[in-house]
Amino acid sequence: MKLTIELVPKTAWYNNLRSQFTKEQWDFIRKYAYKRAGYKCEICGDTGDNHPIEAHEEWHYNDKNHTMTLDKVTALCPACHQVKHIGLAKKRGKLDEAIEHFIKVNGCTKEFAITYINVRIGLWKERSKSSWTLDIKKQQDWIRSKVPDSAQAIELQGKYNVMQIELQKQIEQWGNENLKTANEKRRCNELFNEFFTIPFCGHGLEESLKLKLEHYALLSVMFDNEPKAIKDLFTDSEINCLKLIELIDKNLEDLTLGA
Repeated sequence: MKLTIELVPKTAWYNNLRSQFTKEQWDFIRKYAYKRAGYKCEICGDTGDNHPIEAHEEWHYNDKNHTMTLDKVTALCPACHQVKHIGLAKKRGKLDEAIEHFIKVNGCTKEFAITYINVRIGLWKERSKSSWTLDIKKQQDWIRSKVPDSAQAIELQGKYNVMQIELQKQIEQWGNENLKTANEKRRCNELFNEFFTIPFCGHGLEESLKLKLEHYALLSVMFDNEPKAIKDLFTDSEINCLKLIELIDKNLEDLTLGA
C-alpha cells in the first residue's frame, strides 16, 4: 500500500518536531526534504496547486515504552498529506475527498478504505491513552550542526509545549467533572481542538502564539452562544498564552523568534 495513515496520539499533538526547533531550523529541514524528493510528492509523484508540496513527519511508535522516534521528514502533495491527517480532514469537511484520494492512490475499494481508516483510528485512540516521549536526538544533532539555535528560544518552546499538554489535561478533567450531557462534552472538545490546532508550521514561537490569539478573537463570536463555564475556561487558556508572550518579551528583548 503506497499511501498509509499513522495518526499522532492526542497526547503528543503539541510536542512534535517543529516545536523543538527555531523557524530557521524548521525551514532548513522542510526545504531539505523538498529538494531530496525532487520537489514532488514522494507517494504519488504529484503536486498541489497553491502549495506544491508540504513537509510531513513520519514516526515509529514503540508501544511498549511509549517512545516515538522520528524516521524522516517526507515531502507530500496536499492531497496525500490530507489523508495522513484524516481526522483533521473530517473536521474540515473533507473526509470524502480524502477517502477518494486514498482509493485512487492505493487502487483499492471504498469498503477496504473505510475499514482501514477505522482500524487506524482505533489504534490512535488506544495510543492516545498514554503519554509519549519524543526521540529526535539524531535530528537535533544534525540540524544544529547546520543551523545553530538559541538556547533561550528552545527553552521557551519547551515551556510552551508543557503548557499546551497541561491545558489539555485540565480541560479534559474539567469537562468530565462539570459537563453532564454528551453534547456539552462534545462541544467542549470541539472548542479545544479549534483552539490548539494551529501548530508551529515553521513559525517562530512568538509568531505562533500571536496567531493563536488571533484565532481566539475569531472564535469570540462563538463564545456568546456557549455556557458561561465553558467560555470562562477557554478565556483562562487565552490568558495563559498572553502570560507566555509577556515572558518572551521580558527574557528575549534582543532575540527575534519568527523573524
